[in-house]
Amino acid sequence: MYPDPPGIVLHSSMTPGEVHGEPIDAKRLDEIHAEDHPQWATTFEGKVYHIGYHYVVLPDGTVEQGRPDHCIGCHAPHFNTWLGICMVGSFDPSDPHHWKPSRPTERQLAALIGLCERLMSQYHIPPERVLRHRDTKQTWCPGRRFPYDLVMAQLRAYSAVHPETHAPQVTVAAIMPAVGVAAGGGR
Repeated sequence: MYPDPPGIVLHSSMTPGEVHGEPIDAKRLDEIHAEDHPQWATTFEGKVYHIGYHYVVLPDGTVEQGRPDHCIGCHAPHFNTWLGICMVGSFDPSDPHHWKPSRPTERQLAALIGLCERLMSQYHIPPERVLRHRDTKQTWCPGRRFPYDLVMAQLRAYSAVHPETHAPQVTVAAIMPAVGVAAGGGR
């Protein structure tokens, strides 16, 4: 059994949404990573994955699986046990190509927030463990035009009414078998 991911790291692909009419999606990112970063490849449950991310969110709001949730990622050094979510687009003003989308689309943001909410509930991830790639290393990723504060405000509001987004509290009584010792007694 593989451990559950302890957090989420948000990325942008730093690519256009499509090239020659073909979308940049999980399949295409897997091909790009196989070519540009062959050392990122890993085999999980008999399948080889080149894509470093666990999820890819397309500009139209489609969410695609990259690596399986319990497969170690290759998206943020020291945070590869965390889920990597990549938003397709280039969201930083330093992009010399001026690729589109240059800001996350409304559909993309709605899909990202919904995906994060589902993953937070499923894996007991509090909003404090939803980071940008730039929070883990020196980079602008997912970009200065990525509305992180807006996303986090919505995830905090969700977490406030969904206690499952926090790890369950384990008490000593829950992990120790009853030994029949009266309160205050014992050795």
